Amino acid sequence: MTLTIVLLIAAFVLFFLWRRPVKNYTSLVSVPKTDILMQLYDLKCETFISGVQRPDLNFKKCDLVITHSAVLVFGYSGLMKHKLYVKPLIFHKAEAAPPYHSGLHIIPKKINLHSFENTVYIMFEVAGFMTATIDLRIFDVPEEARERMSFLITTS
Repeated sequence: MTLTIVLLIAAFVLFFLWRRPVKNYTSLVSVPKTDILMQLYDLKCETFISGVQRPDLNFKKCDLVITHSAVLVFGYSGLMKHKLYVKPLIFHKAEAAPPYHSGLHIIPKKINLHSFENTVYIMFEVAGFMTATIDLRIFDVPEEARERMSFLITTS
């Protein structure tokens, strides 16, 4: 009984150490401070994944960084007061890839900045062995942030 409890606690600690707690964005993606237009913290969000399941893209909270050429989504799960970030999502237009290297570069398939009750809806695909389609909803995004994200919308 005691051994089982010790093993469960060890597995729990190893699981969260595997995600490596990070306290700032500079160790995830090097974004020059002059490029940052706006930062939003602790936004509620949800992801719906169809196709191949991607546990690294399943998160309930995120921090949002808006730059001149990209929108960076830093999804995380919380462990007490620490944010355990997953790989950052870097949304940009096809013709303007930003110079950020350590993240998942994504060209959104669908984006709705004026969704229901200040929610931003982004649909994108992640290719790999098989494709996964992900719907990302970010809740309670202020109007100013949604206006600054409008460069992502392509008119075709």
